[in-house]
Amino acid sequence: MAHVSLQGNLGKQPELKFSKDGKAYANFSIAWCERQKVQQGWVDGPLIWVQAVAFGKTAEGVCQLDKGMRVNATGRLKAEDWQSNQGPQTVFKLEVESIGPDITFQDVQVRKRERNDQQQGGHAQQPSGQQADPWGGQPASTGGFGGQSAAPPF
Repeated sequence: MAHVSLQGNLGKQPELKFSKDGKAYANFSIAWCERQKVQQGWVDGPLIWVQAVAFGKTAEGVCQLDKGMRVNATGRLKAEDWQSNQGPQTVFKLEVESIGPDITFQDVQVRKRERNDQQQGGHAQQPSGQQADPWGGQPASTGGFGGQSAAPPF
């Protein structure tokens, strides 16, 4: 199974669904074509489609994007075989690990998602008035980098 990054346009509006056990997922497609400059202008190459699926928070997030938006996606590319009237067929499906809008082609607003205790790996919550240092797990008031400022050193 290959790990890949794709840049293309959402081929249809992602739709949030839930499995029988209540887990969120979204099926959608990503399409792109290569353009080449010729003397008379631009010529489009063949249109390539990849089916994609996202799970959990990634599925919830992709459903906030719209059909036609340019996206950058990474994940595992899997081949699925099936039988058609023409014989055996193979379709490639991207199991999306990360996806987001390409800010080169559209304006976006981003806000950081609040983290809950489970997302922090089960760490105990900090005492009242202190926030956890996301880089080192230390309370921000003590400085997460050897007593220095709580800001990362980059």
